[in-house]
Amino acid sequence: MTFYINLTDGANLTAISDGTINNTASSITLIGKNFPTYGQLLNTNLVHMLENFSNTTSPTPALEGQLWYDSGNNVLNYYRGGSNSNYWQTLPNIIYNSTTPTVAQQNDLWYDTTNQQLKFYDQLNWITIGPQTTNDGLNRVSGTNSFIVQIGGNNVFTVDAYGRVNSAYNPVFSGTGLASGSNYNSTGGLSAPSTFVPATIICNIGSYMNTATGVFTCPVAGIYHVTGGVVALGDPNSTALTITHVLSWQQNQSDSGISAKSVNANTVSGTSDNTIIPLHAEGYLNCKAGDILQLVFAADAGGQISYQNCSMGIRLVG
Repeated sequence: MTFYINLTDGANLTAISDGTINNTASSITLIGKNFPTYGQLLNTNLVHMLENFSNTTSPTPALEGQLWYDSGNNVLNYYRGGSNSNYWQTLPNIIYNSTTPTVAQQNDLWYDTTNQQLKFYDQLNWITIGPQTTNDGLNRVSGTNSFIVQIGGNNVFTVDAYGRVNSAYNPVFSGTGLASGSNYNSTGGLSAPSTFVPATIICNIGSYMNTATGVFTCPVAGIYHVTGGVVALGDPNSTALTITHVLSWQQNQSDSGISAKSVNANTVSGTSDNTIIPLHAEGYLNCKAGDILQLVFAADAGGQISYQNCSMGIRLVG
């Protein structure tokens, strides 16, 4: 009785007559009914399949989906069929380790558990597939999960276990008072403004404010919200009927257009004046990375600004 051998998809592979064998339809010997030594051939087929046809040369003929262990290169291959491309495709080893594998074959994959990166071996070097920076993704920080996003090796932002976003390049600064510890007394007039140097630092996230000079350096390009406030005082010792005070923001040591101005009526009563005017300068500045921002104030000769009643703030908002 003739045996009809079909593939898994139902297509006919070959037919085997009684008392014959077939060595041309596949890489194993197909055995017909009543063929002598069939037991030896059958066991040989099982061994070949168990070792995935281990040899330095590929088995022929090959069937689509067949496995072959290339013993010359120590790699496992599968036969990828198709009308235009019949070839053996290497199956890479997948290595999960914290240190660089000492024995690797071309096309091997290694997941570096230390740096949390997937790498590919090109027969000479391990090539990083991604992420391109180390310690990306889910990291364990002080017993809580934090998601760290990096670009170009820089931490762009971190989301902690409570959903709070912390950005290394999202600075916030706030300060109050004058570092001099006394009222600002104008000696140079309106043409010689002084930089606001706060006495008390409330926060300086990223340390982009030079607290000794009052100069803030923008770490990245973006829209910065700036705010400043002072209390302008008259001068009881001045004979001027009015005294002008100006509070303004400078960008790269030039007037940004964000300012506040007062003209104090310098009415003297006894030994003190009664002209106290609050000034507030607030707005948004479009800055480039490296731009410097300063809050400055000036007054006519004799003008004063209260050292206790002043504040400033800077924040990147977009």
